[in-house]
Amino acid sequence: MLNSKGSSLIFIVSMAIILNIVFITVYMTITKTQKASGEKRLQTSAISLAEAGKEKLYGEITQKTFTPVALTKVTAYTDYQMSSGSFTVKCSSNATIDTVWIESFGNDKSSQIGIAVVAAIVPAVNINSPPVRGAVTARSDVKVSGNITIDGRDHDTAFNVVDTGLFGVSTCTKLVFSSGSSQVGGNGEVPVTRSDTSGLTSTISEQGITPSTLLTSPEAFLGLPDSALNEFRSSTLETPFHGIAYITNSIGPVHLDESSGILIVHNSFKTAELTINQGTFKGLIIADMIGKINGVANILGAVVTISETDVSTFGNGSANVMYSSYVMNNLGRYCTNVKKKVTEISWKELRKQR
Repeated sequence: MLNSKGSSLIFIVSMAIILNIVFITVYMTITKTQKASGEKRLQTSAISLAEAGKEKLYGEITQKTFTPVALTKVTAYTDYQMSSGSFTVKCSSNATIDTVWIESFGNDKSSQIGIAVVAAIVPAVNINSPPVRGAVTARSDVKVSGNITIDGRDHDTAFNVVDTGLFGVSTCTKLVFSSGSSQVGGNGEVPVTRSDTSGLTSTISEQGITPSTLLTSPEAFLGLPDSALNEFRSSTLETPFHGIAYITNSIGPVHLDESSGILIVHNSFKTAELTINQGTFKGLIIADMIGKINGVANILGAVVTISETDVSTFGNGSANVMYSSYVMNNLGRYCTNVKKKVTEISWKELRKQR
């Protein structure tokens, strides 16, 4: 009987010890798990803050409210406050500002996590060199009159001739010399009047070529989707401008002032006409039709007309339309109102601190 009672007591004590060990183990496990979960939440929050800083910088680069500095690391935001913490973002760029290196640190209470990304910056609308065939490329007749000069020889940005260039006029129909002392030149030939074109017509002009599908719309000519330029469409033009201006009705006489970029005057009926008064323009003009240029105007780059039937008249004023391969090959530099697009190339976590 005594042995039985003793055995029962030992069993009870042993069970109590075992249960205490189990309870302590469970408690410590729960405590450790809760602590780890809390740290994980803090780390997750901190990295989310770092991501938020990076995305804010992406947005400002896209909207052009922040421009990276070439070959220089700058602090874009310092302890920028959010509800769950703050972030600090630094940014550097290469010489051409088409690649950026970003360091973004998220701070949440005692946790700090940094991320490093490399991203490419490209225009949201990609403007390639347009397929112009001369100083003037046209779908229909091109009529020249007055004192206008159309020169397809290649010019630099200071209006100096630097190479033989292209045709003065390339048209799917014909070039018509009208009244006055208008001149056309190209392919290395100095501009000449109608009376001096003997033997030079096929050198300074290209006529009766097969219409290209590129001349169906401004977007097609620029190699862009139909809706790519919708954000630039307007019914009015303010000058001077520097970028893409897309006018959906006839305008003019326009004083170009000192403008640059791409000027489009086009509607779905291809009846929009651009009439120029005076001023200087560097870039590409695409219009359904060109009306008379009444004043003194200098256009450096190229002009394209896409109406199939209506005649474009270049004349009356003392205007110059001069081809420039440099301007055509660098249209993107003149289109300063085109937004940017950021494409992330790489991402990595920098470090964790407590």
